Amino acid sequence: EDGAYVTLENVVTTTGKSTLGDFFYVEQPDRSAGIRVSTENAGVLPDFEQGTPMTVTGIMSTVDGERVVTIPELILGTGTTPIKPVGMNSRALGGGTDGLQQGVDGSVGLNNIGLLVRVFGKVTASEAGEFTITDGYGPVKVVLPPGVTVLTSERVIVTGISSCTQGTDGKLVRTIRVRGESDIKPL
Repeated sequence: EDGAYVTLENVVTTTGKSTLGDFFYVEQPDRSAGIRVSTENAGVLPDFEQGTPMTVTGIMSTVDGERVVTIPELILGTGTTPIKPVGMNSRALGGGTDGLQQGVDGSVGLNNIGLLVRVFGKVTASEAGEFTITDGYGPVKVVLPPGVTVLTSERVIVTGISSCTQGTDGKLVRTIRVRGESDIKPL
């Protein structure tokens, strides 16, 4: 529950420390679960890159419908072993409700918020900091990290973190948080 103290042992980062701004993601090495870790109010954290093993201790919270570990303390492991993305269609992106993580409106299957994923689709809208794609099942909001420009290709393959954002109606929206320009490729 929100406010609970948690420890995540033997997780691997799927983003670098400052790739997405004031948060990053960790995932189980077997890709069974992942979660967002907020660096706000965390003090000074050590630098790390994608694929770094670590133990995260912090307090559970929910931000815009997404489960988050806040005020983290990190113990870094050695070496790096990047996790490979799970391919899926947009209908499965986000998945249904699992435990205290609410499901994404219109999604089916297992909840995959927090996991590194790969989807494809046609670009249907574009604005500063984000664009929208669809593969026919529904829209996917693609959020770009600071410094990455908006995409102009018509069809793309996107690799990023399965996430969610709250729509104006309060329902969760399928979202992918891209780590960098190399995660967006023309199809």
